[in-house]
Amino acid sequence: MTRGVTFTPKVTVTPPAYHSRRVTDTAHLTEDALREAIDAQIRRVRVEQAKLTHLARDAVVRGAMTPGYVAVRCRLPKSVAKRMIANGHALRRMPEVAAAFDAGHIGPEHVAVLAAAQQHAPRSFEKFEPELLDGAEKLRYDAFVRRVRYIEQVAEPDEVEAQARSAHDDRRVHASRSFEDTVVVDGVMDPVGGSVFLNELQRLEQVEFEADWAEARSRLGEAATANDLRRTPAQRRHDALVEMAKRSAAMPESAKRTRYLLTVLVEYETMHGRICELADGTVVTPGQVVPLLDEADVERAVFGPESRVIDLGRRTRLFTGGARRAAQLSDLECTEPTCDVRYERCEVGHTRPWAAGGRTDQDNARLRCPTHHPGRRRPPPRSSDP
Repeated sequence: MTRGVTFTPKVTVTPPAYHSRRVTDTAHLTEDALREAIDAQIRRVRVEQAKLTHLARDAVVRGAMTPGYVAVRCRLPKSVAKRMIANGHALRRMPEVAAAFDAGHIGPEHVAVLAAAQQHAPRSFEKFEPELLDGAEKLRYDAFVRRVRYIEQVAEPDEVEAQARSAHDDRRVHASRSFEDTVVVDGVMDPVGGSVFLNELQRLEQVEFEADWAEARSRLGEAATANDLRRTPAQRRHDALVEMAKRSAAMPESAKRTRYLLTVLVEYETMHGRICELADGTVVTPGQVVPLLDEADVERAVFGPESRVIDLGRRTRLFTGGARRAAQLSDLECTEPTCDVRYERCEVGHTRPWAAGGRTDQDNARLRCPTHHPGRRRPPPRSSDP
């Protein structure tokens, strides 16, 4: 036996046995019942999240725990734990929001957005809280965030414009070579410039994606899947960015630059609420739009009664020209409830088919993305890697 050495026997902890099958068997549920079960479950989850939020806040306030210890105790990322505690503090200032959260009608993501709005404009928030809460409970999350941004513009226009100027001043891009001669790119872009960049990058990436898809089909036929593509989405974005640089280098200095299209919707606000956004849905302030007027083409669409823009009657079968544009501006995105594809990537179809006497006008128009447009051959799926 070795002197001075203590041997500690190894203890093996046997984890609890888990069932091999799923806890909840959904095979017997219809599609409608499955949707209802998901709705009920998300409400229960949110109720428990609300309870945990209040408990964690109280523990921190009383000194029983720190935010870092909450993260460790709950096995959460620190950012999630900090947001949860911040939500807990903010809920004390938003009683109606707290009641909706406790009842499971909204989630912690909604609370965080509303808490930021309340902090920026506490007096205005009290006035608009019912409207904001209604949007949180009824709207799709991205549409809810846009509504909050618009209400902030109405309530605190000077503050919102100051934030927009700050975002523009904070724009930056860094590009440097590494020891292996690769180039590392990092940056932050303002909303308008960033949208211009992203739109072009996504357009070129889609071109690269369709080229990969065509190559895979030529090699494997109709059996090809997205897993057979020769490049990853990140690689395609890299190649699209290089292509942007090549096209810029090849463009002569005297070439005419592409102009923005700014769409001014007159009387739209009275029927649908305030709107000031780019084609991709990015909410911008009037102050961000004004500098673009010198380099933009302005399109004016006047909305009359019943949200009408134009009526071309039943003279043509396809939606073109004014009829097509009217439908795009009326809906702004795919009309499927679960879809957020913007109008630029959508097709305009008939609500009542042409063959059944449907008119080619705005009243009978419906925006649908290629995926949700019935009777159309679906193109390859869009590249959607994170």
